[in-house]
Amino acid sequence: MGYNKRGYYDRARRMREITEQYYEPENHRKCKKAIWRTHIRPIYGVCYQTYINSLRALRTLETEQLQTEKSSLR
Repeated sequence: MGYNKRGYYDRARRMREITEQYYEPENHRKCKKAIWRTHIRPIYGVCYQTYINSLRALRTLETEQLQTEKSSLR
């Protein structure tokens, strides 16, 4: 059985859903750090940098999947 990051990406997707629900640009009470402090940290217990890295890794994964889908259509 090989290691895959399915659980990591599932958790990152849930964090992104919470972020999309509460994030408002240019509103400091609803910035990513405030969302992490009030919603993400109590549930998942991760530090802020891990939260940001998870969102970034998920975005990278999704762009790679899009590129592979586009290349397979050709």
